Amino acid sequence: MVFNKKEWSKQNYLDNKERLKNCPNRIAYLKSVNRKKTSLLCGWKTPPKSGGFGLITDNINYVWNKYLNSTNCERCNVKFGEFHNSEGSWKTMHHDHNSNSENFRNILCHRCNMQIDSKNIYYDGNRYHYSRQDFGIRHRKSSKCYYKIVIYKWLYEAGYAIETN
Repeated sequence: MVFNKKEWSKQNYLDNKERLKNCPNRIAYLKSVNRKKTSLLCGWKTPPKSGGFGLITDNINYVWNKYLNSTNCERCNVKFGEFHNSEGSWKTMHHDHNSNSENFRNILCHRCNMQIDSKNIYYDGNRYHYSRQDFGIRHRKSSKCYYKIVIYKWLYEAGYAIETN
């Protein structure tokens, strides 16, 4: 029989459901600031090609404390809301995607962060387009997926050789 991690995890949870549910240390950890810190910092520091954000900093505690204590966007001053709310006012860590050195900038709301990252990106009602002119040569790329275009833009502007179709 082939090992199936998903099935094993499901069965393990079912077998230990009551024990896990009543474990005070587990419940406290799941609600703790330390869990949120560990999760966010791991995502921030992981390189983009591995699914992270690629934050480069010598003082990660400064960035974390600034993130934790920020109540308003440093660009538009909107009060931060719940994650993935309809106004786009949740906290994000804004940083330079094209830098190989210290790249933290500030704490912004999602809307401001996307406006800054969306320079040279537009939507025509059907597809997202990235368009940039360097030294008189126009470069264009389009996709139905907004995030593919943003990632493409970051890679292109960082100087990675990208094949266009």
